[in-house]
Amino acid sequence: MKKKVLIILALVVAVLSLFVFAACNEYEWGPISGGDKNGNVMSNGGFAVKQGDWVYFINGYDSSSSIDNTFGTVTKNGICRIKQNEDGTFEGTAKLVVPKQVYWTNTSSGFAVYGNWIYYASPNNDEDRTGTASTTNLDFMRTSLDGTITQLLFTASSRSLQYWFMPKRIVVYSNNTITTIDFTSLKETKEISKVSGDVVTRKIAENVTSIVFEPDSDWNGLATLGDYIFYTKSVKETYKNYNELFAVKYDTGKVTKLATLDTYTAATTVTLIDGVLENDSQMTLYYTKSEEGASKGLFVNKVDTSLSWSVDTEKRLTSVNQTSIYPVSYEDGALVSDSTTSSTYLLDGTGDIENVYVDANKILNSSSYSIKNVSKGADGNLYVYYCASSEPKALYRINLRPTEGTSPNAVEVITATFNVSWLSFDFITDGDQTTVYYFDSNDYNYVHAYNLASFDGNTVDETTFIGQMTKADKEAKEKAEQE
Repeated sequence: MKKKVLIILALVVAVLSLFVFAACNEYEWGPISGGDKNGNVMSNGGFAVKQGDWVYFINGYDSSSSIDNTFGTVTKNGICRIKQNEDGTFEGTAKLVVPKQVYWTNTSSGFAVYGNWIYYASPNNDEDRTGTASTTNLDFMRTSLDGTITQLLFTASSRSLQYWFMPKRIVVYSNNTITTIDFTSLKETKEISKVSGDVVTRKIAENVTSIVFEPDSDWNGLATLGDYIFYTKSVKETYKNYNELFAVKYDTGKVTKLATLDTYTAATTVTLIDGVLENDSQMTLYYTKSEEGASKGLFVNKVDTSLSWSVDTEKRLTSVNQTSIYPVSYEDGALVSDSTTSSTYLLDGTGDIENVYVDANKILNSSSYSIKNVSKGADGNLYVYYCASSEPKALYRINLRPTEGTSPNAVEVITATFNVSWLSFDFITDGDQTTVYYFDSNDYNYVHAYNLASFDGNTVDETTFIGQMTKADKEAKEKAEQE
């Protein structure tokens, strides 16, 4: 049965004009065995998520608009689930839980799993009155872990929105406005009708100039500082050369002002760059700062549950306004790529801040690399994982600190042809096990995985294919192998 428009939820933000639909249940699937709705969730917001012992992942990469995206017809680009053992190996074969194309264009967003639900975005190809299929609309949906219930939450008019799935809400940042989509009242039933009456949209911040939102990457349902969105806001008296820093709780909309005109001794403008939720009660923020219009460089500071901003804990990492960074921690600082020297350095706020781009701080001797992850190895030491920025064919690692770890020099970990044209890598750390996931260009862009804890210092020749191939891709692969 074709979908019928029930109501349009108009938002002030034009790109977020929401079209909420009702229909007879056209999402028949399952039941699919497996899953653990009570398990802790790790790494929401990318293309691979772990809940309990189960890994959910986008089965493959195909951005083609010609895909028949009818629910139940999609295997590639759907969401699969597979069980992972304590030693990082995978058990059994992957099962398709979401048979619909899961794709969006903003690479800072992803899908998520909370409790009994998988939340994801899918291209909406519905035709207008002239019979022209949409190339811009995006459906936000959820499917139960057993696959039997799927609900269309709403449709946005852009596939490039920056968004975050949260329990019972979606946070969207667009046009300098933070908006939440609240579906707390939505019943967990196959009935898709009357969704419009259960969805509430709310603007919680306007005139936003920069934003950091780092939801808890190890979610267990408890409140953490990952529930807060940190943002800067312009002021009316722009000639005074300052702005204000805020924190807002995503679900309640409660706003706390952290920094304003009298926080510093001079009129200060802060621009948020990135952040790290180090634990439930500490958020580390990275930002550039200017005073009276003059650039002062890159800084790091931390916020605890008191939601107070202390100038005393602020650390200056460099006097240059660097924005190409990979955040590590408040203590270790950040990996900063410097265009002048074409190298990457670890800057922690110690030593001569005016002379930080020196060999003692250097990590990578080239600007053509892209840092993908910093995580602890099985030995407890921190390692930097990186690859070539374009057409990468190897994943490397090196010690974060030269004398700490078994890779003081660059070592190839995986040799493969990685597809990084959309989402490049996902790293999930569970205890002392970190698994890397990627789309393999030489395997029809399906997902492969490798447990980094098992790396012994030698290049890995084989990784694990964990997905489901379509019949066409399987036949093409078998034919290619015979030639």
